[in-house]
Amino acid sequence: MSQVQRFESIPLLVQQWGRDTPDTTAVAERIGDSWKETTWSSHAENIRRAGRALIALGVSVGDRVLIVGANRPRWVVADLATMSVGAVSVGVYSACSADQMRRIASHAGAKVAIVDSDVLRAKLVDEPHNENRFQGRVVLDWDAFMHGGEGTPPDEFDARLDAITADANAMFVYTSGTTGEARAVVLTHGSLMACSTMGIQMVPHRPHGMRCLSYLPLAHVAERGLSVLGPARLGYSVFFSEAAEKVPAYLTEVRPHFFLGVPRLYQKVRAKLEPRLENAGGIGGILIRWARRTSTEYLNVRMSGQKPSARLERRYARAKRFVLSRIHKAIGWDRSATFLTGSAPINVDLLSFFATIGVQIQEVYGLSETAGPGSFNRQDATVFGTVGRPFDGIDVRIAPDGEILLKGENLFSGYYDDAEATDEVLRNGWLYTGDLGELDASGFLRVTGRKKNIIVTAGGKNIVPAPIERQLELHPLISSALVIGDGRKFVSALVVPVEDAEDDVESQIAQHIESVNGKLSRPETVKKFALLSRQLDESKGELTPTMKIIRTAVLNNFADEIESLYA
Repeated sequence: MSQVQRFESIPLLVQQWGRDTPDTTAVAERIGDSWKETTWSSHAENIRRAGRALIALGVSVGDRVLIVGANRPRWVVADLATMSVGAVSVGVYSACSADQMRRIASHAGAKVAIVDSDVLRAKLVDEPHNENRFQGRVVLDWDAFMHGGEGTPPDEFDARLDAITADANAMFVYTSGTTGEARAVVLTHGSLMACSTMGIQMVPHRPHGMRCLSYLPLAHVAERGLSVLGPARLGYSVFFSEAAEKVPAYLTEVRPHFFLGVPRLYQKVRAKLEPRLENAGGIGGILIRWARRTSTEYLNVRMSGQKPSARLERRYARAKRFVLSRIHKAIGWDRSATFLTGSAPINVDLLSFFATIGVQIQEVYGLSETAGPGSFNRQDATVFGTVGRPFDGIDVRIAPDGEILLKGENLFSGYYDDAEATDEVLRNGWLYTGDLGELDASGFLRVTGRKKNIIVTAGGKNIVPAPIERQLELHPLISSALVIGDGRKFVSALVVPVEDAEDDVESQIAQHIESVNGKLSRPETVKKFALLSRQLDESKGELTPTMKIIRTAVLNNFADEIESLYA
């Protein structure tokens, strides 16, 4: 009698790494002044113990488990333990308000919540007379939780793990909600495996002992791919930064082999690095300028898919050895062979700057509904200003109205408890992304904006704000810009200056806007602008945890400034 072959799920692959490479580092956490590293065998065993503890708490197959906390190994342990026992992992951003957190817990019908602080617990269970108060079990004491499953037979964990099927639900990912209320994206074990297969296409250089630095919120699908799915497929080590502001210091300690950065982080690196490079004098300055010219020439050839000449190879090797490698080491990128960016559009000017120091940033496009992957710029096939070509295994089409459509095995199965919204975006196997875009003759995808963000002026002109905003944000004094004008007679902009901007910032930005206007059609031109007095703030609902602007919140919070533009 033939034995049914079990599905190779992400949790199953993690257990295999525990057996195959027991003594190598799986995860590491910063404790005091040093890193506490956990081997694959211990990591796999911790997942087994947590899974047995969940079973002891009464978690059944299909039940939802809420996970809220900072980036650290126990978050991943809880995530993988939940999926290992056939339950559904629901990651929640720590920055969510109490109302948002309770709404997610209620909507998901979570049976257990694993939180890592009293503050987060209070968001769920405070106000005892509130009818939306979380009604499930709350896990706060991690050590007690881990001991709680000692009475659960290990065979019961194994049986749950072996019973996982491709079509079983693995996780809910609540979208960041830049255009409305967050929805629960349902990802199956099959879509996660398809996503992980696609994800490894982004990391062609995979040396032994590979490591990465995790700092984006683990509730985000991109960080989940980097810190959970990727290690399950490739066995690399994940070092966790508890806060984004620690990243510059931790980069020089961890020295990751690849790096995923949101555009704002790359902007900050440039802001600190560029003045030092531009102001370098003497022989050092001459060498830096030569190396940057060489690097740009070399990467342009390589990105086009051509082979650099032997002469250029030698010149670039010298530039890298004597100049560029020192820059990379100072940042902590001396071992990094792959640099990725996503979550929000990145300006070509920023990409071009990093190319001058031998850093080729590859833009990635994807959504929670694709478990991450959509398209990306490969190292030998990159066009700045595009999001590259589709991942192997994904088809892309552009609808007649310009909407980007995606198809692949990594697609989500639908929005939880929202059939109407699911039917709106999933049609005949295609995902209607809500993004607008173009495909060029070589198959490179360019994202031009969001359908829901199109501005219709009082004169009936349709304006796509995203390309204008990217042009405005090219100025070094502009942190972010929001183009407005829906239902108005003309287009205006809310401009956030960089922190510590100089005194004449308004006049310089006015000149820049005038320059940008020269490249736009008459209805698109920015007639007025307002400088905002503060940075956009995640705690005020103006930014997602990955620093994308939430338009509705900004428009509401700065309503007075907007009205003054049109008074």
